Amino acid sequence: MTTIPAAANIGVALAYGDASSWRGSMLQLAINLASLLFAGIAVLGVQRVLYRRRRLAHLRDPVRVRAGLPIGRSRRGTHALSAAELRELERSSDVPGG
Repeated sequence: MTTIPAAANIGVALAYGDASSWRGSMLQLAINLASLLFAGIAVLGVQRVLYRRRRLAHLRDPVRVRAGLPIGRSRRGTHALSAAELRELERSSDVPGG
């Protein structure tokens, strides 16, 4: 998808005084920009979900104990599993909760 042809046609239509073509180009440009915005928001939303899933899986990894890291939360405390997720982790594993 591109915005250049629609934007260029706006200028050409304006120069020739063709209001109908100008309106059509403006509409096409608006649709293109809205589509780009929607696609960007959708991609960032999916990326956020996938990152959170990967991060939480990393926080559950029992290997963290051998590395001296807490289970269920980051060292700085910026990411943490919920209390229910921690209880489930403790029940399903022999690794203490941190």
